[in-house]
Amino acid sequence: RAPYQYYHSSADTPDKMSEDSLEDTFVLLIEIINVFENNYVPIRNYDGTPFLSKYQLWNDDWSNKEVNAVEKLIFNIDNRQDVFSIAERINAPFSFVFDFIEKMRSSGLVNKE
Repeated sequence: RAPYQYYHSSADTPDKMSEDSLEDTFVLLIEIINVFENNYVPIRNYDGTPFLSKYQLWNDDWSNKEVNAVEKLIFNIDNRQDVFSIAERINAPFSFVFDFIEKMRSSGLVNKE
């Protein structure tokens, strides 16, 4: 990863790469592909705040961080923002936001545009 001692020099050769760096890059690329393949605009089918327990979407074991993310997520589904934008806006991992919105979609709370 840049910058490092051999960055952009003739000594910047493949033998300088570590397996850990290659694996980190691979994981990052898989995450990027996952976002591209799964991103969509959720369309809400509710007004106000949905009663998540009714749909088995509330977890009493969540941390405060997860509770805050879910509360922010619900209010950021505005029929314009895609899942990635919502994740960025509420500062939560794409996978967490995507998984929760998919559960909402399975419960009929949102549709996929």
